[in-house]
Amino acid sequence: MKKIVFICSHLCSGSSALYDAMNENPRIHGFKQNSLNAYESPFSLVTLTNKTHKMNNASAIYMDELLKNYQFTSKESYSYCNFIYIVRSPEFTITQIINQYKSDPEYAARYYTFRLRRLCEMAQKTNNSILLTYDQLVEGNGIELINDVLGLKTPIQFNPNSLEKYKKNFNTELLGSNLRLKIHDSFERYLYFLKNQSLHRLR
Repeated sequence: MKKIVFICSHLCSGSSALYDAMNENPRIHGFKQNSLNAYESPFSLVTLTNKTHKMNNASAIYMDELLKNYQFTSKESYSYCNFIYIVRSPEFTITQIINQYKSDPEYAARYYTFRLRRLCEMAQKTNNSILLTYDQLVEGNGIELINDVLGLKTPIQFNPNSLEKYKKNFNTELLGSNLRLKIHDSFERYLYFLKNQSLHRLR
């Protein structure tokens, strides 16, 4: 199996900025899938790696970004892939989802918490993966960790300024105090779980 890396996150986490930076690396080529079930079996990985890569040799790395639970449903495929998990605290994340996607607050909160739960389920079974937070990306940290785990001789060139569009201040009162506290408690619990898995992460 050729080398595959998935950036697994949720909407408005900053993961797309990392995806774009990684896609500029000579060894990495991103292919964003749009089908309803993009990776529902190991055969789906073969479909991915049969696409034309900019580096036509054995060092090529195929990449995709996964932001929805339905995009990766094949547990049998875990062992063939590398995963980079990126999470962001909920306050500005969810208000950005509400504003950008015109979502109902309850729907946005439900998507966020269900997505974090799925990331935890995946991380439990993908031990050789990477965990980063939005705050670490803002500080320009974690890129060397990705370079090391993927064995990149040419480092990824990531500019934290690419996250500017995620720093917009939206009104967090859209959530209401009760919903905001509930979501924050869920985030803390899921992040604690992720930090206690056998993942590569910054200390």
